[in-house]
Amino acid sequence: KLPLPSGTPQPVVMAVDSGVAISPTDESLAFIRRDESGEHADLMMANADGSGERSLWTTSTPLTFAQETPSWSPDGARIACSVSDTSNGYRGGIAEITVGDPSFRLITPLTWWYVDRVAWLPDGNALVASVASAALGDMELWSVAYPSGMASRITQDTSGYDGVTVARDGRMAAVQTAFHQSLWVSHAADGSDAHPITVGHDRILGVS
Repeated sequence: KLPLPSGTPQPVVMAVDSGVAISPTDESLAFIRRDESGEHADLMMANADGSGERSLWTTSTPLTFAQETPSWSPDGARIACSVSDTSNGYRGGIAEITVGDPSFRLITPLTWWYVDRVAWLPDGNALVASVASAALGDMELWSVAYPSGMASRITQDTSGYDGVTVARDGRMAAVQTAFHQSLWVSHAADGSDAHPITVGHDRILGVS
């Protein structure tokens, strides 16, 4: 915890493996904690001062919580988390855990390669997520209807959109990224005549 506008940081909770989500009432915290083996991950909940720490739900490989910030629903009744499944390659999706009487349900099928951050919209009828559809692909923003889980892509350009968040008035923010890479060739040992032969946004991972 960091007092504003200035102050000394104070530890509230230890062994936190994701960002921390604050409940709509500002009374509770939610975060992911993984064990040392990496085979188990818990959705943890605690009071705002760090007291009353407890596990809401435990996942075990192959289907576990990803180390991404959870998201409280606007009514505080459920928490959405990104999950990863390694049973057949690597796939990601979105799950919800109810708070009062804990239960686990996949909101979306495990169709993406990875789900970064998820965030509820203020009316609770949908979420937005930063999603990689394929390995090494850029993050895209997707809208996910709740509770049906029907998903539709929001962004259509070649940029990446990481760490999406939603304000209480519904405005979204994300970190926009873009790769600018090119392949160069040189016939001189010292590289003095080097010049580019490709220009664009595609990743160039290696050449021989």
